[in-house]
Amino acid sequence: MATITPLDPRSGTGALAAPSNAAGGGDVVPMQPGKVYMIKVNNGGVGAITVTIDDPVVGGSEYSAVSIGASAARVFTLKRPNYGAVPSANVALTYSGVTSVTVEAYGPFN
Repeated sequence: MATITPLDPRSGTGALAAPSNAAGGGDVVPMQPGKVYMIKVNNGGVGAITVTIDDPVVGGSEYSAVSIGASAARVFTLKRPNYGAVPSANVALTYSGVTSVTVEAYGPFN
């Protein structure tokens, strides 16, 4: 699994998009307590893929087997709780295919 570090777009010039190639074994996005994050998955391939986002805070897949069509993208938002058993944790992403698939993460917001 590769780590995708979220970019903070709140600066005066925004964040320069920096897509990472999706890893065959999946990716993780580290998140801080009480913050909101955005994850964008781009499928540049010729066939549909499925993406599952496993969020330890909700105890399973918050977004399970979401289909992303060929040459399409989906954006997901996740919010970390301020406190609790797992306020700060890596969110895991897995993909049914990774050819021509990129991932972007942005945050923290608020």
